[in-house]
Amino acid sequence: MAFTDIETTGLDPLETEILAVHITVTEHDGTFLREQTWYMHPRWPDKIEPMAIQVNGYTKELWDEKGVVTHEVAMREIAAFTVDVIFAAHNVSFDW
Repeated sequence: MAFTDIETTGLDPLETEILAVHITVTEHDGTFLREQTWYMHPRWPDKIEPMAIQVNGYTKELWDEKGVVTHEVAMREIAAFTVDVIFAAHNVSFDW
């Protein structure tokens, strides 16, 4: 199972971009296998919604400290990290 949580620049999944993705991979019985978080700067920072910042705490400085990758690199790495796992999330329609 790949338990997934994303942070975005807004609350509408169709109109915002991803700022962070965290994935915890477990066996079906819950046994922990691995986890990773990818942090990305927004490509359109002028479109960040204030409410989203309250939820995710994004600042350029904080993300730089955590280690930032491009969206393209993150998506390639996430695809490799989640081979042969089942997607799971608290808010599936948003995180998918």
